[in-house]
Amino acid sequence: MRLANLSAFTEAGLLNSIVEAPRGSRVKFEYDSAADVFRINRPLPVGLAYPFDWGFVVGTKADDGDPVDVVILGDHVSYPGTLIEGRIIAALDVQETRRSRAKLVRNPRIVMIPKWIDVSLGLAQLDDVRNDIAQFLIRVGESAGKKIVEHCWQRAEDAQRYVEAHCLRSS
Repeated sequence: MRLANLSAFTEAGLLNSIVEAPRGSRVKFEYDSAADVFRINRPLPVGLAYPFDWGFVVGTKADDGDPVDVVILGDHVSYPGTLIEGRIIAALDVQETRRSRAKLVRNPRIVMIPKWIDVSLGLAQLDDVRNDIAQFLIRVGESAGKKIVEHCWQRAEDAQRYVEAHCLRSS
């Protein structure tokens, strides 16, 4: 089954996310939907590695034309292409520009926890790493020619509405 055939949400209301760059990875992977494979896009700047799994929400399209981005908090080990179901706990709302276009684009990163982690534990972990996630995002974005103009944290309800508004089809 191609990823494009999956919905953003499961029947139980959990978020369907695909890992692109697993925790600890020193390269940025990207999903190539035409070939249905994951490709290495570029190495991260020296000294940086993904602190958590980063990927996308299936069945969505964000304002930048790509699927909605997701950060998956946890201490698990995964691989590019892994489907993880979970709960939305927040979003890091980002306004960014790219060298290739002067237009300001809103590009939130949805933060979720896998379904096997208790929500209260996920929220406690988020409190501990909010600044680390934001700083990582800024450094990686700058290395890719993006400038983070503004960022702020949003509640789970706001993040949920953003994903629902950017679904390609109803779940």
